[in-house]
Amino acid sequence: MSFSQLLKAEVDDLKPDFDTVNKQAQALISAGLGFDSAMVKQMSDTDKQWNDVNDAAANQQAELEKALQQVEALQEALRQADQAMSETEEKVKQLAPIGADVDTINQQLEDIKVRKTLRASLCI
Repeated sequence: MSFSQLLKAEVDDLKPDFDTVNKQAQALISAGLGFDSAMVKQMSDTDKQWNDVNDAAANQQAELEKALQQVEALQEALRQADQAMSETEEKVKQLAPIGADVDTINQQLEDIKVRKTLRASLCI
């Protein structure tokens, strides 16, 4: 379980307690039991802080999920690059020895240019 999931689980575990206290406070305020404005403000501040904690936990989880998606995309790109390199290594192993005459060397150079162009297009 990731840190953000753990944090979210802890916040979710506290929600029933918070809701109970909040409902009791609202009932006492509604009953008019003489709470002063400082007490009402403190309860309002607590409610705002609770919402801020929930928002922060949700934002952190969203950011971590986005980072995870980026890591997965990078891993896929690396896998494709590794596959392309393996294929290129196999093709290089299959190349004929360097030719002894100019025409053979020119043809081999042309083949290498074509392979290089193909490899570059795979990496884009």
